[in-house]
Amino acid sequence: MSINLNAGRGNRGISQATLDRAFAQIHFVDRVIKADRNQPEQKITLDDYLRRVMSPAKVRQGRERYRQRHTQWLRASERYRVPGRYIIALWGMESAYGKIQGREDVVSALATLAFEGRREAFFSQELMAALRIVEQGHVGDTPLKGSWAGAMGQCQFMPSSFLRYAADGDGDGRIDIWNNIDDVFASTASYLSKEGWQPGIGWGREVKLPAGFNPTELGLKDAQARSVNDWQKRGVRRVGWQCVAACRAARLDYRAG
Repeated sequence: MSINLNAGRGNRGISQATLDRAFAQIHFVDRVIKADRNQPEQKITLDDYLRRVMSPAKVRQGRERYRQRHTQWLRASERYRVPGRYIIALWGMESAYGKIQGREDVVSALATLAFEGRREAFFSQELMAALRIVEQGHVGDTPLKGSWAGAMGQCQFMPSSFLRYAADGDGDGRIDIWNNIDDVFASTASYLSKEGWQPGIGWGREVKLPAGFNPTELGLKDAQARSVNDWQKRGVRRVGWQCVAACRAARLDYRAG
């Protein structure tokens, strides 16, 4: 298996020792290619998605974890100003509260996907990011483990996301999103914060569209954003909630139907 690690000078900051150690264990993973080629193309609404993934048992477990992990999520919440309920919810959605993290060797999986070539540039970059994580010493001698696509730990961060968002939640100098709940919660909250979370705003609210609404105005691109006041002038109506920021930019997502 041959991969160009020098494309874009992407191996800067990674020692030869780390490269040698990683590539001494690397192997082609056929099941990773099969998984990548068998991804469903079907689009579903938000309501359908929630029915599939948010079982009553998962909701119940989330409430239990919210109570049990209060001290830990509160620390992350206060540090990043992200409500604990969203930290716990993402934990449940991404890894079933840490139970489903993936067992693939991430370096081998990413190298396999880069070698296969359909998304060579993307997976080559993720491979180099994974090697930087190894170089930084966050996992010691333990191989990086994750999903077939390279998502890692209880947050299911891709390696590049780890480098951008992962945070040390307990001050031990390492970031362990596989086993350390303080790091998991801090990293999740850090992700939301760095992606622009606004305290007190929430993530979204249900609205009712007027008859004959122009579908080209639907979407999440910046160009499709308007103030809440502007949307209301166009006939969009709130469903069971009070407007807290009428001038705030908002986008309409029609996936819920």
